Amino acid sequence: MSTQPGFSYNFFKAYMSRATLEFGSLSMDIEALVSSILTILIPLYITSFLLYVVRVVKGPTLPDRVLAIDSLGYDLAAFMVVLSILVRSPLMVVSGLALALWVYALDIYVAKYLEAGEMGD
Repeated sequence: MSTQPGFSYNFFKAYMSRATLEFGSLSMDIEALVSSILTILIPLYITSFLLYVVRVVKGPTLPDRVLAIDSLGYDLAAFMVVLSILVRSPLMVVSGLALALWVYALDIYVAKYLEAGEMGD
């Protein structure tokens, strides 16, 4: 693996750790800004999870329940990515991607069942 002369990953890492945003007289670390935004997003995701569960339980029709389960799965995958950024764990991103792919496969299977009325091939 060759790198350009003068470029160092440690230099880049040190530069990014000191990065700041300046809005006029207001200066804020990027890390603090991202952390603040993510802590605001977490209660919003939890609220949406609760609303999806209510729709799954009370949904008047089967397609409403399926849509709520799909939305819950995709939001859970996005929540895992947000949480992985907050706790700095890249493994959770891969898990979120795998969950999103499973939910997509479930969509295809359920759509086929609702269209044909039978499970299997």
